[in-house]
Amino acid sequence: MARQRNPLRDKAKQIWLESNGEKPLVDIAIELDKSSSTIRKWKSTDKWDDELKGSAPLKKNQNAMTHGLFSKWLPKETVE
Repeated sequence: MARQRNPLRDKAKQIWLESNGEKPLVDIAIELDKSSSTIRKWKSTDKWDDELKGSAPLKKNQNAMTHGLFSKWLPKETVE
């Protein structure tokens, strides 16, 4: 049976996300009374950085209309 996940792990992630990734991991470690290497490992394993990135395209992004499959099938008047 697997060990239960440490609840401080989620708390550390929440603290880091609330600071938009600005708060140093050492400060989070001091706040939670854990070693900084533990916090660093949690950050790497759980991929905290991926949650800060806004990877979705903008709502007005028209790349599919001008460069993708739609540009081959739509009339030229519609694309412009």
